[in-house]
Amino acid sequence: MQDYYEELGLNPGMSLDEIKDELARQENKWTARNAGPAAKKAGEMLALLNRAKEVFRMEAARAEYDRKLEQSRRQPARQEAPAQKREESFQGWKARMRQLYDNSQYDVAKEAFEKALGFQDSARPDIDFYNLGVEIYWRLRDYHSALHWINQILLYEQENPVFYLEKADILISRAANGTPQSRMADYEQAMDAAEAARNVAWQRQDERQQGEALGLKAYIWLAADNTILDREPDCGELETLARQALELCPDDQGARYVLDRLHQAGMTGEQIAERRRQKQEAAEEARRKEEEARRHREKMASIRKKLVWLHVALMAGLLLFTADGIHIVREVGRNMSAYIPEIQTAGRWREFLWPVLIAGAAVTDLYAKYSLDPGPLKKLIHGIDLLLLWGAGFVSMLLSSSTYISWLGVNGMLEGSGFGIRVRDFILYFVCLIAGFTLNEKLNQYLEQEK
Repeated sequence: MQDYYEELGLNPGMSLDEIKDELARQENKWTARNAGPAAKKAGEMLALLNRAKEVFRMEAARAEYDRKLEQSRRQPARQEAPAQKREESFQGWKARMRQLYDNSQYDVAKEAFEKALGFQDSARPDIDFYNLGVEIYWRLRDYHSALHWINQILLYEQENPVFYLEKADILISRAANGTPQSRMADYEQAMDAAEAARNVAWQRQDERQQGEALGLKAYIWLAADNTILDREPDCGELETLARQALELCPDDQGARYVLDRLHQAGMTGEQIAERRRQKQEAAEEARRKEEEARRHREKMASIRKKLVWLHVALMAGLLLFTADGIHIVREVGRNMSAYIPEIQTAGRWREFLWPVLIAGAAVTDLYAKYSLDPGPLKKLIHGIDLLLLWGAGFVSMLLSSSTYISWLGVNGMLEGSGFGIRVRDFILYFVCLIAGFTLNEKLNQYLEQEK
């Protein structure tokens, strides 16, 4: 039987897609030479390639070809020795292979495996022998050959999930040691093998092997997708898959590894829920603080409005207090004709000077307090305003009181009455002075809190 693997330089462990790519490459090479000096050779190779493409068109055709090829390879050995001698030779090489494998002499064990193949009875395939060959090639990191022999086993053991899991493990190992281009294809084939193992185990109602298959699927998913630990929805599905595996097979190492990685990355369901709870609490706390700040601003605005009106009322009261002295002077001028020139002169400049000073000081003080930013200019204006405001009130109080005393003296009244009025004016002035400074301090405090 024609051996396409040997004649075309194909590795039996290559996947079907890799074989098709290699056949296409060789076909392009020989097509280019078909018109040259090597046309005869090129025609032969193209015919060979066409026959090989028919064999490797799909997995079923390839599996049948591999089975027949294996039978043809053993045919000379069966013809050269009797069946009993072949069996003895096979068992001897198999025992030798096992011994070498147990001693970790994998290179020599591989030679013993290949020797034993010549005496293997294809009518009664030894699955344990093939499986040991798979282990040897796996240890030697010859993943192509390991896959070839595990596929041979699956031709006879299609209802055993163990061999599907073993095939998935080989593909995972090849992916870990392969190129970036071939890695994803190996992971996809490994996922298919794990799914096949799960289906077979489900049909056999073997929960433990179902769990192993699910754990292997979770492990493959994590290994194949480098960004899965950054995506919460996918991590949730991966965690569910791993936990289902542990429910069926509590000691599955693949599922435990996946859960450990998820926990280290902070992507387990409990950790994600805790982060969401913390974010929700932080958002609620921010809303609560914003509401408190809003209420505080409203309260400060209300207090400020009340204090402003009190401040304006105090300014108005002080202005009226000064105007009261002017009114007294004017009354004295009307009732005492002997002093009219002097009193009219004094009343004229007091009538215009003090109200203008006090009104200007009050307005400037309010402007500085509510419009200017804190700084030297605001302090300077505030100090001058206080001096003018309270100084003008004090002078006005003295003038009004002294004039009132003089008027009482001229009319023959007792000076004691005038002294009593002066004390009352002094007390009233200083009460207003203390109230004004206290009010100014409160206003400054509330304005700072609003900022």
